[in-house]
Amino acid sequence: MIDSGDADEAEPLLDEASRVLHDDAERNGKYNLEIARARAQVLLKRNRIADAVREIDALLADIGDPRSVVASKIQYPLLTAAEIHLRSGDLVVAESHARAALTATESVADDAQQSADVGRALLLLGQVRYAKGDAGGARDAFERARTPIANGLGDEHPLARELASWIAKLG
Repeated sequence: MIDSGDADEAEPLLDEASRVLHDDAERNGKYNLEIARARAQVLLKRNRIADAVREIDALLADIGDPRSVVASKIQYPLLTAAEIHLRSGDLVVAESHARAALTATESVADDAQQSADVGRALLLLGQVRYAKGDAGGARDAFERARTPIANGLGDEHPLARELASWIAKLG
């Protein structure tokens, strides 16, 4: 729902889920983390970048050091954080999160060349490198992203089309 752009519809559902899960936060911790991540995505979709940064940074602070957290718990918050910080213009933090997301997604994947999550991390890393003026580094990351995105999502998926656009842009 959030990826399709319907942030208005997603927000009340997130609020309701948060109310339901709040009473047993320890047992529902995984779900509460996902709700916080989704809330940050909604803020990003609404172009409330500063609020999205605060939301995702608070979530990452709650989770703790990514190096000491199970990769499957941290991979999606890191992907979201990389995207949010890229949009905010904080390229140093965006690159750090993109690299950490790549490490996490690769460690979780049965086969990195079949993992859309690995591809997404590489796509974000390429976008950060491009924003930093490193066209060669961006091209390398985009080329590395091609196979996992194609295998994980297919060539017609919006991420695959976005990646193709980036590759064409850089020649």
